[in-house]
Amino acid sequence: MRGPHAIIWFNAWANWCVPCRMEFPAMKALRDRAGPGRLRIVLFSQPQYWDADRRLAKDLGLDFELVTVKDASESDLAAINLTRRSRDFLLPEHSFFHTDGRGIEAMHTVRDWDSSAWQAIVAHWYGEGAN
Repeated sequence: MRGPHAIIWFNAWANWCVPCRMEFPAMKALRDRAGPGRLRIVLFSQPQYWDADRRLAKDLGLDFELVTVKDASESDLAAINLTRRSRDFLLPEHSFFHTDGRGIEAMHTVRDWDSSAWQAIVAHWYGEGAN
């Protein structure tokens, strides 16, 4: 169940993207540290990689949501449009939203998601002081 202060982390990735795969453990750790239902991670797969991405996600034991254009919700499609804001589709691509649809941040880069700096940033997004 998603709480009223949940944040949606929309991550565009592909099975062949080594930096994308390298981020998953730190992404999971940051989500787990945020607490149950507070950080929803949605992995977006381009249609041409859908089957291979699903297989890899299963092999890696990822418990993130996995979507592609054909089964994306309206909010997921909005995130896809934001993520594809340029002609270059760079991976990994990250977009963060409040559950009410307000955008927070969008970036394409590899980050140390489980660092104390990102923990403080996410706490700030929740309107909390750093823990």
